[in-house]
Amino acid sequence: MISDTYAILPKNVFLISIILITILIIYQIIKKKETIKLKVMELLKILYIIIGIIFVTIAPQFVQNTNVIWMVPRSTYPFASLLGILMLYLVMNYNTEGKAKYVKYTSMIIGIVILIMQFQKFNIIETDRYKVNAIDYEITKSICNKIDEYEESTGNKITKISVYQDKLMESTYTGVFTTGDINTKAYSSDWGTTSILKYYFGKQLTLISNNQEIQKQFEDKNWNSFNEEQLIFDNDTLHLCRY
Repeated sequence: MISDTYAILPKNVFLISIILITILIIYQIIKKKETIKLKVMELLKILYIIIGIIFVTIAPQFVQNTNVIWMVPRSTYPFASLLGILMLYLVMNYNTEGKAKYVKYTSMIIGIVILIMQFQKFNIIETDRYKVNAIDYEITKSICNKIDEYEESTGNKITKISVYQDKLMESTYTGVFTTGDINTKAYSSDWGTTSILKYYFGKQLTLISNNQEIQKQFEDKNWNSFNEEQLIFDNDTLHLCRY
């Protein structure tokens, strides 16, 4: 989160910005004509802000195995507020007029540059979200059409679903920007798969465990797009492979 920022910003831009603002704050603290004790207290306040935000943000992950940690927006957003809070602290607590105007202008320049970079990437994220939603819908429509065709031709009613994945399942679609939980497709999870079938076409299907033989069959495949071969109907059950 600190150096890569999930590719939202160029690498190390966020870290460098925090360092620059922190240096400006420390310079203002040292320059102030106050006692050593007061200077130390001011420095401890900055340390408290930085450590406090980082700790509170990632505290839930401290008790988890590092192999299962998956940082999500709900923890990333408060962490990212660190830069803005430091900038506000600088402008609100120290004189930035007269000869010290460079402090205010430096903060403004850093803030504007960060906002422009975020605006550009968020536009990409939002437009790609629409792409993911559209592809999810088209796949769901194809699946539900096949379910309807099967039920009409056989007289069997599909009430159960077993969800599998192919050899190299992806969390999103080709050409879509994704990082962490951003722009993941509905079919990236079992619960997402059953939910989207219900949401769009009212298919209330009960999720059941996998058939081992079918699982082995799907694990040997590696699809890059939706294919009818990903659907296997068996009496009242749909075996669906995600790619």
